[in-house]
Amino acid sequence: MVQRSVSEDVPPVGTTVLLTAEASPQFAGQHQLRLRVTGAETASSVRGWGYLRGYVLDEHGDAVKTRRVYVRWAGVQVTTNPTPRAPRPGTAPNQRRSK
Repeated sequence: MVQRSVSEDVPPVGTTVLLTAEASPQFAGQHQLRLRVTGAETASSVRGWGYLRGYVLDEHGDAVKTRRVYVRWAGVQVTTNPTPRAPRPGTAPNQRRSK
């Protein structure tokens, strides 16, 4: 078995991650969470687990609240592209202004 250091699995600040049951049972099924990371605490009494801090993102990619969650580092899924920003209902998409 190849051992990896905890630091290899901890996402850097600013990264958007998807938390599912792979990261912790609390995120199973409909309880998945998309989080923009603001910090991490790797010190834990359980090897391979620690705390992530960040902003919970809604379906528009907007931060709706802050959370501190206990996760298994190897189960945290880093997303390569952030949540797509869909226009909010009742708003027009950004348009270029003519001069």
